[in-house]
Amino acid sequence: MEGRVVVVTGAGKGIGRETTRLLYARGAKVAVVDRDGAAAAEAAAALVAGARAYEADVTDREGLVEVFARIAHDLGPIDSVVANAGIAGPVAPLLEADPEAVEKVIEVDLLGVWRTVHAALPHVVGSRGHVLLVASLAAAIACPTIAGYGAAKAGVESLGRSLRIELAPTGASAGVAFFGLIDTGLARDGLLGGTPLGALAEKVPWILSPAPVEVAAAAIVRGLERRSARVWAPRWVGPALEFRSLVARFDTVLARVPGLTSGAAAAPAALPTAAAAPTPAASSDATSTPATAAPRSNA
Repeated sequence: MEGRVVVVTGAGKGIGRETTRLLYARGAKVAVVDRDGAAAAEAAAALVAGARAYEADVTDREGLVEVFARIAHDLGPIDSVVANAGIAGPVAPLLEADPEAVEKVIEVDLLGVWRTVHAALPHVVGSRGHVLLVASLAAAIACPTIAGYGAAKAGVESLGRSLRIELAPTGASAGVAFFGLIDTGLARDGLLGGTPLGALAEKVPWILSPAPVEVAAAAIVRGLERRSARVWAPRWVGPALEFRSLVARFDTVLARVPGLTSGAAAAPAALPTAAAAPTPAASSDATSTPATAAPRSNA
């Protein structure tokens, strides 16, 4: 990675920040991008020289285009991009979740990745570089209580795989990163903190215990160095991806786990009511009679 210019979004903390540290240690020139400008500046300052901070929101397409242009001007041609920014969103069955909160997850975790890729591609293609889209193991499994997050990450996987094929003639490439639970604020506070998933994690810690952030960052750096089609962490995520059709058979088991299903059976949600239709005007024809509705068949 010596001398390469690498852009990492969501780099103010967690996996993104650790990735910038490892890249810097390998001699890369790092653009630390985060919607929290102060967090980005702090992360870049910790790397001393060879890193610059940029404030950008992945939901702002035009803003991202401008930031990528600034990075290329400041650091030189962009070789690699890590589309890492994301949020956890609500942890609740879809029937009970705030619709706007679910849509916000898709806005950031899927459309934000798309906007990052869109802004990055002219630079990456020009340098015949590599873009790595951060998905999740959630892309390959059922995600009760975080269905919006799972749907977004499944979209990221499809986007990355399709992009790799499309870029083949250009000399540029793309890959996808798949992570299990990683020890970040997103996992500790968003997914596990006081949630049904957290309660389940206490019962099966060998699967749902968060892995150190270093293993995810190391996987990302390896993926950039090797231009890998996919990377993952921890190690067991690889086999889970290979046997996703077998893993899907456990969906019926998850449906029996308390807290992962909706409470609708016990307390049905009130159906929305339609606005009352206006009362039709009375007919002036005294001889007219109302139409009789045809009897409904129960067959």
